[in-house]
Amino acid sequence: MQKILGDKTTMQYLPTMIHYGDSIDFIKKRRETWDHLQANDVAFMLHIVVKATNKVIGCCVLKNFDWVNSSAEVGIIIDKDFHKQKISTEVHLHLLEYGFENLNMHRIFAITNTNNLPMRRFFENYLFVFEGVMYEASKVGDKYEDLCMYSMLSSDWCSSAKSNFSAHLSSV
Repeated sequence: MQKILGDKTTMQYLPTMIHYGDSIDFIKKRRETWDHLQANDVAFMLHIVVKATNKVIGCCVLKNFDWVNSSAEVGIIIDKDFHKQKISTEVHLHLLEYGFENLNMHRIFAITNTNNLPMRRFFENYLFVFEGVMYEASKVGDKYEDLCMYSMLSSDWCSSAKSNFSAHLSSV
């Protein structure tokens, strides 16, 4: 994961996720942080692994759970060498399926940098609703950047979005 988090191309749209290094102490602290978040029902993170090689090529999360309003945020990072291979589609299918069908979420949302056109197209192609721009919502260095918010409701998932994901995956 440290190679992925340290790669400028992979991380170009996630500038607030600073690469702190790959020391054992850093990895241990990162794991402890995620264990704490998961133990407190704040986040759920999984690594994305290529079955044939056991190589970690990214991670995905369900986080920012709002149990009162039944909502959560979805996120993903994939090594640039594995872009455009339908991996994001498959991972999102499983995350959304788990969120809507197992956790009974009403709404799952995603936030991305306004300049991240590939991810924005992905959300629009897979029937997420564009909710708007959060102006200057993310501080990067000494400047602020805009973010876009997309969401999907459980009714959209059940009526058409799930079958849309499955259709894209079966058209290999």
